[in-house]
Amino acid sequence: MPVPVPGESFTSWVDAVARDSRCYPNQLVVDAWRLRKSRTASMARLDAGLTGRELQQIHAATGIRAEVLNGMRLARYTDQPLPALADLQDEWHAGALSFIRDRFLLRDHSRWCPLCLKESNGRWYLRWKSAWSYACTDHEVFLSAVCPTCYEPQDWIRAGPADRRLFCPGRRFHDSISVRRSSRCSHPLTEVPSTPVTDPVLLSIQKSIDYGFEGSPTVQPGARSALRLFLFPLLVDLILKFRSPDMFHDADPAIASANEEGASQSPSLSQGPTAYYDVAHPLLVAGAIHLGFRLVTGESRHAASEQFVELAYGKIVKHGRAWGSEPEYLPWHQRQLLPPRLSEMLMDRGVIRDSL
Repeated sequence: MPVPVPGESFTSWVDAVARDSRCYPNQLVVDAWRLRKSRTASMARLDAGLTGRELQQIHAATGIRAEVLNGMRLARYTDQPLPALADLQDEWHAGALSFIRDRFLLRDHSRWCPLCLKESNGRWYLRWKSAWSYACTDHEVFLSAVCPTCYEPQDWIRAGPADRRLFCPGRRFHDSISVRRSSRCSHPLTEVPSTPVTDPVLLSIQKSIDYGFEGSPTVQPGARSALRLFLFPLLVDLILKFRSPDMFHDADPAIASANEEGASQSPSLSQGPTAYYDVAHPLLVAGAIHLGFRLVTGESRHAASEQFVELAYGKIVKHGRAWGSEPEYLPWHQRQLLPPRLSEMLMDRGVIRDSL
């Protein structure tokens, strides 16, 4: 039986065991591990819906310790201490952790590194389920988000064939004169072209974020300053909401290109319960984190904040009262998740407001 590889997600390991056992994942968890069908109707429940008793049942069947199994699930990021929040005061800790539960996790799909996927023969890492995981620091490439053939995100939590860790399970539609038919896409996910990360600061920030979530010892010296982003998580959301090309002219070329006016974004990334705003797109998230890092740690962060506020205000003026461009209503308990000086500037310019 395959054992979990370091950093692997729980559902990826379930799929590997099912492949080794030549059965479907839902058959494995019900017939071999004796989990109730009600808990496995959707494979997504394996990430969040297992009880301690059920983890012990899986341990008894596989020999993998329950604490190891629990550390492979999304609960690791919501129910266990995070290194990034270890030194926060209680009120800040509660607010940041609540934000992580709601906005940091991609519950219904996953990004991936094609090179990692090839090396591991189809094992998917848990950190790829973080909305702030935009790059692979081992191969120094941006993570992939959708299949280039059918443009579907890789959610891989439905109970399907066990080989789909390496091949896209999406559907391709074929129109004929009389009928519209579909077939499985099956594009090899290990062959998806990878975009190199040319900005070393982006890689350093990603290592810091990985450390903040998992305590990874590979974080570079000096990169811990990026952990301040965990203190002000709402900042990334605001940048995504009010982003404009002028905010990213000095960013990594791939980020600048993704933020150009009229840049093509796959419609698949704007659907589903975790596709809030643009957070499903790794290049857009990378750009927001790149700018957020400057606003909270850069030597010229005051000037950078002024520029961001003016550009955000300009977007509101340009689009009038169109949906998505109105001043953001933020009560006090959410405004504390922004840098105080930047919050004041946004309020003064009317980009955010404190009343309905």
